[in-house]
Amino acid sequence: MKLLLIIIWTSSIFSLSLNDAIVIALQKSDLIQEKDALKKRGEALYKESFSSFMPSLSTGYILSYNDPSAPRSTYMLNSFNIRFEYNLFNGFKDYYKILDSKENRKRADYGLINERANIVLKTKDAYIGALQSKALIVVLKERQKNIQTQKNKALQFVNQGIRAKNESLSMEIALSNTLISLQSAELSLEYYLKALEQILKSKISSDELEDIEIDETKVLDIDDIFSSILQRNSEYLSLLSQLNSSVYQKKQLFGSFLPSIDLSGVKYWYIDGGRAASTTYGLQSQIRFSINWNLFNGFSDGYKLQASRYYELSLQSKINALKRDIYIQAQDLIRQYNLAKEQYKISTQTLKKAQENYQITNNRYTQGIGTYTELIDAELLLNTAKTNIAQAKYGIASTLAKIDYLLNKW
Repeated sequence: MKLLLIIIWTSSIFSLSLNDAIVIALQKSDLIQEKDALKKRGEALYKESFSSFMPSLSTGYILSYNDPSAPRSTYMLNSFNIRFEYNLFNGFKDYYKILDSKENRKRADYGLINERANIVLKTKDAYIGALQSKALIVVLKERQKNIQTQKNKALQFVNQGIRAKNESLSMEIALSNTLISLQSAELSLEYYLKALEQILKSKISSDELEDIEIDETKVLDIDDIFSSILQRNSEYLSLLSQLNSSVYQKKQLFGSFLPSIDLSGVKYWYIDGGRAASTTYGLQSQIRFSINWNLFNGFSDGYKLQASRYYELSLQSKINALKRDIYIQAQDLIRQYNLAKEQYKISTQTLKKAQENYQITNNRYTQGIGTYTELIDAELLLNTAKTNIAQAKYGIASTLAKIDYLLNKW
């Protein structure tokens, strides 16, 4: 009893669920850390954009030496100064720069969300693929055992002169094909485990993987799924944000056709040479109010504005194309889900019949009543039912994982 409890406790410690694998993958992903750093960069740049509404303040020191032979009484200038500049109007460029920076911050956030969804999907694909390969290995090993038993019976009948030799040869061929399929399933399991190890950055054994439960009763509606995708899909939302940025950038270009109004001032403190500085060099304290308006710059602003309009149209076309692709992809995934769900339901119902049919046929063959072709067919039906159940079960899980990816759910 104590040994059984220890075994159960040990197996629970070293088991790995799908949710555990996802958490570990997100924690250890370098790409997640990269996107998180870019998100923080976007937040910093967004805060920086507000600096355009603040005045700039600077201080300086001037030390100049003039030619002593020049007809000036003072040839040394030594002073400190403080300057300030404040933009009163620049065609609303700063305002739209803030809005554009806000959209850039959104896209950085969408990039992080999208990378998380990619990691989750890769983890689910590797985990589910490993479970499916593991289930197929169990089915194929059972088939290998059954065919080996059938082969031994066929050899016994052949040695007794009851059956022809081609029966045992047929069993050997079926056994060889099963071994080939088994090796292929084992290679597939090894591939998915290697992929999972790369994602989790740790050694994984197939015995650690916990099986998953599926909900084959779930009903998916294409309109509801598509509407939810458009509200949550990071790739689509990122394109919408990019379109908003293009609109704000175009409005910034409109500001180039408006004047710029600035207020500035400077205050000097002279250590020596103050009188000559104020009279000869014009370095007196002052406040300035200036208006600048570009009247012509070679049509540069006009062509930039035209280019921004074409860019906006291209983004709109890209968004429409992505919406069509998402709808087609979601529609195809729902078809795959419904097909796998129906296959799982039918295969589950036929499994008991296939098992009963195999037992009856096997007994008839053992008693010398049935033929080997009947036995092979019965075994094939049983193997097909088991295989279909495994493929349909994990096919449902894989399809739902891809739908969750489009919905940015994990």
